[in-house]
Amino acid sequence: MSRTKARDNVKIRPEYSIFELDGHHGGRLHDDLPSLMERKQYFPRLDEEYESLFVPSLPESREEFVQRCDRSIEALLERYAYRPDTAIVIVTHAAGCIALTRALCGKDFTDIRPAAPCAIYRLTRESGETNVWDLDEYDDNFEEEGRDNWNGFTGHLSDLGEHTIPWNHFGPKSVDNGYSGPPLNEKN
Repeated sequence: MSRTKARDNVKIRPEYSIFELDGHHGGRLHDDLPSLMERKQYFPRLDEEYESLFVPSLPESREEFVQRCDRSIEALLERYAYRPDTAIVIVTHAAGCIALTRALCGKDFTDIRPAAPCAIYRLTRESGETNVWDLDEYDDNFEEEGRDNWNGFTGHLSDLGEHTIPWNHFGPKSVDNGYSGPPLNEKN
């Protein structure tokens, strides 16, 4: 399939099981989501027939959110069995990126680079023998060495801005403001 045909034919499937953590708002953030019909006006390839894996109950704690992401990945892998040369693209917010990545690769939060805006996490699976996916090892020096590392890749961005704070905060607020990612250094 050519790029043009793929772009024109790939459906966008609204998956409610992976939407953002709504921990500070008592579940109210999601009350204001536009209707599917309204979203279709902005995203014509939105698949109105798609049935979400499940719709989570809100509000939820961070622990419940992590459990939801685990459940989402289990259901996603059950619905979409391994097929060579195919891709699943998930677009979500920072907390979802981190928790879904953890669920797919089985690593600790400390092994996953904090999610900057538009960061890319590429996970790969070579066969259907396992549901554990591979993620590049966390490496704080990959950019200096001129290598791509898809564990929170941001090389496609020209500027993150000085007020943007990449997110990986599943720990207790009383310790490092909840930061749970790899050790911080002067660059972070």
